[in-house]
Amino acid sequence: ATILGDLVVSAKGRWRRLAADSEALLRDAARLLERVGPARVEIPHDIGEDRLRADVERRLRHFEDGGWKGISFLAPRVVRETRYIVKRCRVDGQKPHTIEHLRRVRDFQDLQSKMRELRQLWGRLSVESSDFGQACRRAQELADELKELLGFFDSTLAGAIGAILGPKRTTVVSASERHDWLKAIDALLASREARDAKRQLERLLETVRGSQTGPRAHPCLHAMEMAVEARDVAAWHSAWQERERVREDKQRLARYDRLLERLDASCPGLADLLRSTAGDPEWHQRIRTIHEAWAWSSARAWLHRVSDASAYKERVQDFHGLQQKIEKATEQLVSLRAWQAFFDRLDDKTVQSLTAWTRAVDRIGKGTGKHAHRHRRSARKYLMDCVPRIPAWVMPLHKLWDSVDAVPGLFDTVIVDEASQASVDALALLLLARRIIVVGDDKQNSPETVGLLEDDIARLAREHLSQFRFRDEFRPDTSLFDHAERAFGSLITLREHFRCVPEIIRFSNDLCYRDAPLIPLRQAPPNRLPPLRSQFVEKGACEGDGQRIRNRAEAEALVRVIESLVADQAYEGKSMGVIALQGHAQAELIETLLAQRLDPKTIEERRLRCGEPATFQGDQRDIMFLSLVIAPNVHYRALTRLPDQRRFNVAMSRARDQVWLFHSVRLHDLGPADLRRRLVAFFDSPQRVALETLSENLDHLERQARAPRQRGNHPEPYESWFEVDVALELL
Repeated sequence: ATILGDLVVSAKGRWRRLAADSEALLRDAARLLERVGPARVEIPHDIGEDRLRADVERRLRHFEDGGWKGISFLAPRVVRETRYIVKRCRVDGQKPHTIEHLRRVRDFQDLQSKMRELRQLWGRLSVESSDFGQACRRAQELADELKELLGFFDSTLAGAIGAILGPKRTTVVSASERHDWLKAIDALLASREARDAKRQLERLLETVRGSQTGPRAHPCLHAMEMAVEARDVAAWHSAWQERERVREDKQRLARYDRLLERLDASCPGLADLLRSTAGDPEWHQRIRTIHEAWAWSSARAWLHRVSDASAYKERVQDFHGLQQKIEKATEQLVSLRAWQAFFDRLDDKTVQSLTAWTRAVDRIGKGTGKHAHRHRRSARKYLMDCVPRIPAWVMPLHKLWDSVDAVPGLFDTVIVDEASQASVDALALLLLARRIIVVGDDKQNSPETVGLLEDDIARLAREHLSQFRFRDEFRPDTSLFDHAERAFGSLITLREHFRCVPEIIRFSNDLCYRDAPLIPLRQAPPNRLPPLRSQFVEKGACEGDGQRIRNRAEAEALVRVIESLVADQAYEGKSMGVIALQGHAQAELIETLLAQRLDPKTIEERRLRCGEPATFQGDQRDIMFLSLVIAPNVHYRALTRLPDQRRFNVAMSRARDQVWLFHSVRLHDLGPADLRRRLVAFFDSPQRVALETLSENLDHLERQARAPRQRGNHPEPYESWFEVDVALELL
């Protein structure tokens, strides 16, 4: 009552000091309790507390400083004077010989002192107990209660209560007065709860009445309204149960509709059948055989699916799509692993050299400056430092000469692609490589000696290559592939062809690869485009001559077709290319017309490019357009030479899916040995050409079969003479 009375009149100073002092003492007591731990300490009561505390401290300090214990009367003075501590004190029943035991005796004395101070602070409220832990907990509870009480009287709530009670606030000190106040508060709260309940009942009544709009309101709602007005609990309970039953029926109906939707998704038409025949007693029997009916329906659907002719085409399309995804994923995986291996090999020195090389190349610029040769030499030096760390270099020949020094065996392996186009200057690659792989096709474009006299070539060979055995072969029109074939001889023929569909590559097989025809591995998808398309330009006429000859009507017709195909859905996403089979002026004209009629974005997306056969060697497009160029109004020679065959071979083997031929001459306008005639005939009647080719191949195979046979000398692509006999029997 004293505490409450002081706090009510805001006399808090005394109790705040009590709380602060208690908190400090409890904090020290808790620390000492933790240090004493569960140890049981006994000290004599007939020795003064101060003396005992001082002697324990003296003895402890002596031993902590490394003092000697001594023997009997030879012991140090402090040991002799405090020897009674060992005789009279006990720690867990043992004499305190060790430093740890002396510390516990000291801490126990300090704990006794702190507990005595706590008992003095709290007086009769404290707990008299020999168990210091229990006494500390009781003192902590008292301190927490006091702190909570002080916190309450410091809050705005206590201020509000004081403002409400006014002069009567001191009455709460009396227990009876507090009881009367609590009864009044309970009554006020009960009155408010009754008022709130009445309001809730009125809102409920309004809600029930509002739910009865229209003639379709359920009778249970009216019963609920009457029960609320009459304050009839039993009637309300009955009406509420009816309402819950209706709600459950509604939920069941909603679940029934959801099940019908799921059934309709799995078996279209079943939901409508169930709705239209709801209540039909025959469903009782049908439900018992639903599994059998479902199995029959599934079997019928499966039979319809597997017997559907379009399903096969869809599966083939799916197969091609998955195959493309696998190839793309494999390509990405190989690329990522290659880059990872590349970065694993890089070290700081290589990175620094690459950075320096980049700066040197920037200084070279166009290569025409006064000091360009010096910067080029520096760039080459930096790049030579990178050679051991960069696993693969991909570059054209002219870049190679600018990038590295002519060091013998600089690269472990050199792979030369399109070697049939590499001229005599590529022979230096044999110096740079420890091993070289030359990839090419002598049936495709090779270096040309345009503007060079044969006598000059022979004279230079005699003057500079007099000691060479094959000096006459070192000519500008011989390729690296020709030299490699002569020098090494270990020729590996790659017959698998991955680009063109079979109908397109057949022309090249008939023209250049009769002895070892290419085997087309790419098969067109079911929705394939016609592989061969030709268009005769009746009004075609040539202007110009030589390399500047061109046929505007043929170019116009070709461009119109490209315009229509770009807008055709069947050609969506297809890349395109144009090859002029004579001169370069025709390709330039077509390129100009395309730039006028197509927007740059379309040209870029379609990779639309125009040029001569050599322009596309090593490249490919989905759709290729060939312009024959010549017309009856000009005189032209027949194309029969090997370079002409190479150009026609390259031109016809660049397309993956489709080739268009635009020509202004008929078969009767062309000589019998002219390659143009062969090309036009191939487009006009590919089946006849295919049969002729098949007949020629069959005759050749029969001649080989009649010749003496030896194990292992069977013709390709057959794997045995047995396969040859079977093929002859079938054909």
